[in-house]
Amino acid sequence: MPSETPTRELPLVTNRDPFDFIDRAKLDKCTHCGFCLPTCPTYDQLGLEMDSPRGRLYLMNSVLEGRSKPDAQFQTHMYRCLECRACETACPSGVPFGVLMEQARAMFEEVHTRPDNEQQLMKLVYESLLPKQKRLDRFFSLMRFAQVTGLQKLARTLGITKLMGK
Repeated sequence: MPSETPTRELPLVTNRDPFDFIDRAKLDKCTHCGFCLPTCPTYDQLGLEMDSPRGRLYLMNSVLEGRSKPDAQFQTHMYRCLECRACETACPSGVPFGVLMEQARAMFEEVHTRPDNEQQLMKLVYESLLPKQKRLDRFFSLMRFAQVTGLQKLARTLGITKLMGK
């Protein structure tokens, strides 16, 4: 089973109530039956309860009840979700998991400030890359070239990819 990665401390920038974000009625629809578990790709790969839809709902509930805070560990588990919503089709209770994930992530983004390097990277991607089809095509061509020629493997071996994040 994979070990948990150490988490970093994140600055809290607001004291807004989690109830401003997460819809309790939607969250309470979960009966914790576990039918979602075999449909979740992150749970399938990692085998960690907190990386399953049920585990993520548990974390959201824990924040709402004041037993935990939307901290770096919360961020880790919320952002590992692919939001594929496969769990929604398996859920007999009709939990709108995708909506709850969007609410949980919005809450996290509201209460924390990302480091400057992450903010700059997000701005670059969301404002300069994704909206420009030609740039996006060139970027993917470059990435494909790196994979085919072995540059990607070399970058990993030299530790260059670690400079870009976790």
